[in-house]
Amino acid sequence: MLKIVKLMIWSLIFFMIVFNGKYTMIKYGLVGALFLFSLFKLLFDKYYANKFIVKWFVLYICSGFLATIISLFNQNQGATAFITVTLFEPFIYLVFVIESKKHIETIKKALFNCTVVAISINLLCTVLINLGINTPNFLGVGANYGGVTGGFIKTSSSNIPMLMSLVPLYIALYSLEGRKKYLFLSVGGVLCAIITMRTAFILVMLFTPLIIFVLKIFCGIHTCKIRFTTNKLITAIFIFVIFTCFISLKWSTFTHLTDAIINKIIVSFRDANYTNEYGVVDAGGSIRHQQIQDLLYTWKFKPLLGWGDGAEVLNSERAGYMYELSYFQVLMQRGLIGLSLYISCFSSIIYKGIQEFKRNQSNTHLFAAMVGIITILIANATNPYLMSFDQSYIIFWNLMLINQAILKRNNIGVIKNNEHKVINCQHAGASNPI
Repeated sequence: MLKIVKLMIWSLIFFMIVFNGKYTMIKYGLVGALFLFSLFKLLFDKYYANKFIVKWFVLYICSGFLATIISLFNQNQGATAFITVTLFEPFIYLVFVIESKKHIETIKKALFNCTVVAISINLLCTVLINLGINTPNFLGVGANYGGVTGGFIKTSSSNIPMLMSLVPLYIALYSLEGRKKYLFLSVGGVLCAIITMRTAFILVMLFTPLIIFVLKIFCGIHTCKIRFTTNKLITAIFIFVIFTCFISLKWSTFTHLTDAIINKIIVSFRDANYTNEYGVVDAGGSIRHQQIQDLLYTWKFKPLLGWGDGAEVLNSERAGYMYELSYFQVLMQRGLIGLSLYISCFSSIIYKGIQEFKRNQSNTHLFAAMVGIITILIANATNPYLMSFDQSYIIFWNLMLINQAILKRNNIGVIKNNEHKVINCQHAGASNPI
C-alpha cells in the first residue's frame, strides 16, 4: 500500500509542476485518493501536530470563511468562487501536513525530479520553436510574440508559475550545499526566466540572491559561511553570463538581451501600452495602473472588513473578481483586518521557519522552502498565483517541514511544555482530540 501512496504522490507532484493548470480531473482524483488515505490513517493511528500548525490552519481557514460570509451578506455574484482555495484545499493540506511525516523524503525527490523535467521541457521547446519546429500541444509550451522580446522567439509555458518558487528554492539549496545538481538546475531555471521574459519571473531571479543573503543573516549563519556561499552564487552567475554570451555568438546580441530585460520590467509597471516589433500591444502596465485606482476606490467604502471574497470593483467596465494586483484585491475584498490576517499567515511561516532552522542548520530544505515562499510572495504582487492549488503547494511544503522539524526536535510524539497537541482518534475518549 505504501508503494501505491508514493506513486500517487509522485504522480500528483508531476502533474502539478509539469502540467500546472492542466489535467484538473486527474489531479482531483489523485488529491481525493490521497486525502481519503490520509484521513483513514488519522482515524486509526496516533499522530502529532505542532500547536503552531493547528493555529495556522484555524486562522487561515477562518479568515476565508469570514470573507465568504461577508461576501454572501453583500450579495456578490462571486461569493463562493474562492471556497475551494480558502476552505476545502487548506483542510485537505492540513490532513496531508499531519500525516506526511513518512512521505517527506518522497516529496523532496519528486519535487527535484519534476522540476528537472519542467525546465528541460521549456528549454527544449524553446530551441524547437526558434528552429521553426512545432511542439506538441500537450506540453503547454508555445511561441509568445507579445510584450518585450529579446531578439528571439520567446515562449509561454503553463509551468512557469511553479518555477517561480522552485528555481529560487534550488538556488538556495546550492548556496548551502554546493551540490552540482542544484547548480545545473539553477542555471536552467534562470534561462527559463529569460526565454519567457515574464516580468515576475525575472524579478524573482534578480531578488533571489539578495533574499538568500538576508535570510542567512536572520537565520544566524556565520558571516564567513555567508561570504563563501555568496561567492559561489557569484561564480554561478558568472558562468551563466559566459554561457549566455556563447549562445548569443556576439556581444551586441547579449547587450540587446540585457536592455530588453530592463525594458520589460519598466514597461510592466508604466501607465502605458507597449507595442513591440511584431506589432503586438502589451497593455499590462496600464491595466495594473487602472486596477490600483479601481480597487482603492472600492475599498474606501468598506475599509475594515472589505466587500468579501469574490467582490468586483465598483467603477470599472472590466468584469471579474480576479485581479493581477492580488494584495490590493485582498485589501478591497477583505479590508484592512483581512489583509493583516492574510499577511500574518505568511509572515508567521517565515518567522517559525527561521526559528526552527536556527535550532538545526542542517535542515537545508527548510531554509530553501522559506526562500521559495518569499519569492512567490513577491511574484504574487503582480498576479494571484497563490489562489491556485498548484502554486499554493509552497505554503504547505513549508508547514510540512516546520512540523517535521519540531516533532524531530521533540523526539516525535513526546509532549513537552504544551508544544504539541495530540491527534489520537483511535479511541473515542482520547485526550486533546482535534
